Amino acid sequence: DLVGNAYWLLVGRELDPKAKPTQLIPLIPSRMTVIKNETEFFVEKYRYTIGQRIIEYRPDQILHFETGNEDDALIGKGVLEGIIDWVEVENLASIFNRAFFDNAARPDGFIETDELVPKEMLEYLQTTFSEKYTGAKNAHKVAVLPGGMKFNKAGFSQKDMDFVNLDDRSRDKILAAFGVPKSIVGIPDGSNRASSEEINRAYMQHTVKPRMIQIVDYLNTFYLPLFGDETVFFDFEDPTPENRELEIEERKAALGGQPWQSVNEVRQEDGLPPIEGGDAVFGNPLFL
Repeated sequence: DLVGNAYWLLVGRELDPKAKPTQLIPLIPSRMTVIKNETEFFVEKYRYTIGQRIIEYRPDQILHFETGNEDDALIGKGVLEGIIDWVEVENLASIFNRAFFDNAARPDGFIETDELVPKEMLEYLQTTFSEKYTGAKNAHKVAVLPGGMKFNKAGFSQKDMDFVNLDDRSRDKILAAFGVPKSIVGIPDGSNRASSEEINRAYMQHTVKPRMIQIVDYLNTFYLPLFGDETVFFDFEDPTPENRELEIEERKAALGGQPWQSVNEVRQEDGLPPIEGGDAVFGNPLFL
């Protein structure tokens, strides 16, 4: 998600490109450089840097996971790269707010005078004023200025910048880019229990599951064939929670409102022992 690429080193293929891997080592993406041929139609090699040491790997030694990139078919583009401006706005707003409190929790202002002040005096006043009256520890001190000078606040306030709404908008856009609802990261959104469960189900179905499919499909296509056994494949359990209410309603409609489980079947699901006469499904003539 950060850089759009992940790299696994296939250990055991250093000398023989057809050898079966004996170990997988995840590499740090920021240290990897993809070396393409002159026409950029394929990868010639991968260059990995550790301090002053440079290691080069053949393409058959690396499993390269990548996200889509409209600018380059061989190198992925991370989600963060696509929203860097939004993140930068958030960072700059935080820096601005920090500077606001470092400067006595009030906007910048101006020292004004009608007199002609020498450059040396201006520099002295600026340095002295900053040292004595900026920073949280110097808040609320009374400023003393030379005769003929006065301090005027700037024409905007912290409230005018509307940082609360700006922060909320930046946060919501960043979460949306990653496909993460606010409630998943613990931000209240006024949802009740039913809607929260639906939000979690949608998150699992539309964000988590597609990523799992992408990883498993890649491994089944490029990794498992290295072992020559076509009967083996990777799979995963669907992380999407079942919609029990919908399932119950569908069964009720299909069975005409009749029960479809016996008492003992329900007790077995809860880890309880069966009871006498609990195997009948009451009300359904097919089981009487």
